[in-house]
Amino acid sequence: IRADELYRTVQAVIEPNPRERIRIQTSIPLSVNNAPLDYKGGECGTMLSEQGMYVRTLKTSPAKTALSVTMTIKGRTITLDAELLYSHRLGQGPAGQPGMGLKFVRISPEDQEFIKQYIHDEVTGGIAPGKR
Repeated sequence: IRADELYRTVQAVIEPNPRERIRIQTSIPLSVNNAPLDYKGGECGTMLSEQGMYVRTLKTSPAKTALSVTMTIKGRTITLDAELLYSHRLGQGPAGQPGMGLKFVRISPEDQEFIKQYIHDEVTGGIAPGKR
């Protein structure tokens, strides 16, 4: 079974509103609107899917704000446009993390495929392929 199929099956069973795509916890340095976030201070991308991410930061904007995001994953620099879906203050976000949820609205197909493959590799790392 493929990792994404297993994820969707488990989501359908345990979640009232199942997610369609895998999200992983991560720590990705990034810049928002050409301003680098304070990675050493804990500002970074913390959850990633192929279509969006959660950014831990105290610097948020109103919902529907258009943002330019640049991130580096495994040495590859990815620049994309995103829409801010929601913001959380300290104590409100995932695990109480302040930040913002972003949806990728303009990303090259090659970069989106790279992110998809990165997520797949992170999820399946160390799992030996089965024999057929």
